[in-house]
Amino acid sequence: MSAENEVYYTLTKDNVHIVWKTSKVGERPVVPFPDAQAEKAEGFGYNSPFEEFAIAHFLNNGGVPTVYPGPFT
Repeated sequence: MSAENEVYYTLTKDNVHIVWKTSKVGERPVVPFPDAQAEKAEGFGYNSPFEEFAIAHFLNNGGVPTVYPGPFT
């Protein structure tokens, strides 16, 4: 599904559509143009799957629609 990232689509045996990707936690971001923002990105690195979920939850609660598996309580 992506030429640059490991993103995959699969259909489970019970007919559930799943799109998933491998985590980049622990890898260093590659920035094409070094600037102040790029330096920050390199310093912070990639979000963990838990951080991604928390960000999606925060956005959803703030009125920004996001789609993430699992119930939001």
